[in-house]
Amino acid sequence: MTPRERILCAIRGLPTDRIAVAPDLYAMIPCRLTGKPYWDIYFNESPPLWQAFVDAANHFDIDALSYHGTLRFVGTSRLSSHQAIERHEDHWIQHVRIKTPDGDLTQTLFCPREDVASYPEHLVKDFVRDFKKLRHLFSDVSSHDREYYEAQRRYMGDRGLTGMFLMPPGFQIFHFYFQGSLEAVTYAREDEPDLFEELVHLYARRSLQELEIALDCRVDCIITGGSGSITLQSPEIWRELSLPTIRTIADRCRQAGIPCGIHSCGLERFLVEMCAAETAIDFVNPLEIPPMGDCDMQDLLDRFGDRLTLMGNLHTIDVMLNGTEEDVRARSEDLLRMARGKRFVLSTGDQCPRDTPDANIRAMVEAARRSALSSMPSTGRPPSPGFGQERKNMSI
Repeated sequence: MTPRERILCAIRGLPTDRIAVAPDLYAMIPCRLTGKPYWDIYFNESPPLWQAFVDAANHFDIDALSYHGTLRFVGTSRLSSHQAIERHEDHWIQHVRIKTPDGDLTQTLFCPREDVASYPEHLVKDFVRDFKKLRHLFSDVSSHDREYYEAQRRYMGDRGLTGMFLMPPGFQIFHFYFQGSLEAVTYAREDEPDLFEELVHLYARRSLQELEIALDCRVDCIITGGSGSITLQSPEIWRELSLPTIRTIADRCRQAGIPCGIHSCGLERFLVEMCAAETAIDFVNPLEIPPMGDCDMQDLLDRFGDRLTLMGNLHTIDVMLNGTEEDVRARSEDLLRMARGKRFVLSTGDQCPRDTPDANIRAMVEAARRSALSSMPSTGRPPSPGFGQERKNMSI
């Protein structure tokens, strides 16, 4: 199998020639491998992050699952963006002003030379005052750029899948918009329930519009959920705000024959249980162990490994960053033994830190290749519609 075929079959719960291995290399390591200051990737797109990720996947010879796919959606609201950059020796600061028909929103991104960008200033300073401006960010979709996505997919080639993030509403998403982050979102929900409900509706509607276009474009897969889904809000709030949209996304993906998964670092056991029982989700990651998460991989595999493809669990600090190659191999082999006869992808418990030794990532790949296990035995569930044709022409 090619890496693309292997990871596609693995996340769908279909047989593969061996265990797929897809460590989470979202941003930090791809940026490091370019040898450039991180602001070149974040602010100048030289190269864009999606390209740096594919280059990193080729460097380590993994079965890649990218989260960087985009169709560059444009909404019906008339928006323009203006940027100014402060250049310092060890960091750059990007000031962004978004002009909406109802006034301007501003945010600031801070990017060190050797670390990912963060947001010292967020768009929404006063929820009530800024709501009319904010709603323009979630206007109906008016256009998209299919060719840009196809260019990403061509660059990926047989290395893996070019997935696309489509998030449901929830605290795990809204905290990026609010000055004051999670605390401000919490107050907005309690103090202005009607406006907050409208925000949830607008965000969900826009996500589902983007979903329909993505399905029509036959993207490789859809990733939903959002980091910290259960860590940044209670299970009850997640069920209220996020689960309805996740159900719809998963159902539509199943109908279209396109795999759909959830990424949500932090606490995730409850989310896995709900996805298995109440959604058509195909795979879940990164299943972190305590204290960062609450996932016992053996227990999850025993309970849900026939229904969901479970990927993750390798500790990103103790094992991947600070461990030896032998530590990585030993823990990887433990997980491979646990996964015998279950749906599983060998992966990390969220993103590998910047300074993770290259040799440790290669040790994961080694362990998977040395394993004689067949990673994805048939589970008795029929394959998604169109799977046979896709196996015949994996470039589509």
